[in-house]
Amino acid sequence: MLNVIRAKLAEFRRDYSGMAATEMAFVAPIMIVLALAGVDTTRYVIATEQVDKVANTIGQMLSETQPTSLLTTTGAVTYVDLQFFHDSAMVIFPDVLSDAATQGVPWSKDIEISMSSIQFTPSPANCTTNCAYTAQAVWTGGDNPRPCNFSFTQIADASVPTLDALPQDVFGPGSIIVVDVEYTYHPWFASYFGVAPTIARSIYLAPRYVSLINYQTISGDNGIAAMCPGQAS
Repeated sequence: MLNVIRAKLAEFRRDYSGMAATEMAFVAPIMIVLALAGVDTTRYVIATEQVDKVANTIGQMLSETQPTSLLTTTGAVTYVDLQFFHDSAMVIFPDVLSDAATQGVPWSKDIEISMSSIQFTPSPANCTTNCAYTAQAVWTGGDNPRPCNFSFTQIADASVPTLDALPQDVFGPGSIIVVDVEYTYHPWFASYFGVAPTIARSIYLAPRYVSLINYQTISGDNGIAAMCPGQAS
């Protein structure tokens, strides 16, 4: 009887017919996880590029604001302009529509877009070289507007954007327009584990044709933006 058992064990050790199936049972789950993670990562990279494109495109459109008249060096935007810029995100980043439908929210709640005009004041006021500058919002609006009556702090150029700070290299004479975009990316696979990273991008541009862009309130204004208190329109 013992010899029969030994023979059967020896035969089992020499039998390789099930080895491929056994290896596949161990490897397949790992390969599936890696494939799904690769899909989620690719979609994340694409979403990051699209958020960049939204910020840059809206910033470029804002920066091209024309003077209000031939005798002035300032320009002005209205709620009509800003609403158009805001809604252009649907065309620039169409995936936001499908993501909003999946999340069960309006597309405008699926992505936050804010716009503002920031003016720099030299210190002392008559300074012409090696000046220190204070940055304050002239007007601000959108889904998550920057604060009014607030002196923005300086941060390193490579730092993560925040609504209460500006990169060091934008401080200088004149003004800039700022567009902030924030989008929560929902992976197909990793979301089952509670993973939903936020993609935040900001663009800073000097106006092309004017020294300062104001906000002008007109009939029917929907409140998308407003001049900051103490700022002349």
